[in-house]
Amino acid sequence: MIILAFDTCFNACSAGLRQLVGQRVVDVARFELMEKGHSERIVPMIGEVLGEAGFTVQDVDAYAVTTGPGSFTGVRTGIAVARALALATGKPVRGTSSLHVMAAGLRQLGHGGPIAIAISTRDGLVYFQTFDGAATVPANEPRVLSPEAAVEIMGPVEHMIGGTGGDLVMAAAALIGVSHRQVAGRVDADAAVLARMAIDLAVLTPPQPLYLRDADAKPQSGVLIQRLEAGV
Repeated sequence: MIILAFDTCFNACSAGLRQLVGQRVVDVARFELMEKGHSERIVPMIGEVLGEAGFTVQDVDAYAVTTGPGSFTGVRTGIAVARALALATGKPVRGTSSLHVMAAGLRQLGHGGPIAIAISTRDGLVYFQTFDGAATVPANEPRVLSPEAAVEIMGPVEHMIGGTGGDLVMAAAALIGVSHRQVAGRVDADAAVLARMAIDLAVLTPPQPLYLRDADAKPQSGVLIQRLEAGV
């Protein structure tokens, strides 16, 4: 089985391929930090991964994509590529949240026990999701909420907290005397991790973006009406 995975949700762009043939496993991956340019980079990156592995998109048995949350442009880019590949090849798309992939990456690094992923937003909230201790199984759905609400969701059970919003959640927990641990360093939704976990993920028919909140950039409705009335 050959799985091709990719992620464009946050400040990184990545693609990963995993081939399973009996006891033989082949992994090929690319990962680049970037704040913008995902839509220009992801397709060439997928081509590089396929080329190194010696495959084409027709050889792939299933695709995997992060569905969000993340930047609106990033989430749309990943979903659009997944839909295009599925339409062109007739192969299924599997997927999960970007936060789930981050948690799976921490689990593969040896972090045991319950995990919480918190990614900060521009207005002091966090994208948040928790995962159980036996395996990287989501304990709840991803959501956007205040750091204080995130602490309430975790309750008295100590969690390992990863992500750019970890400081906010840790501070909120300290105010009420609750103890958690924080992951040092970056936590990313790496497509190499997604490729390894994809075989256990549900098929998305079709893949849908998970935004969780309204877009920061909104059309100027008054200006738009004026332009329409002017026939522009």
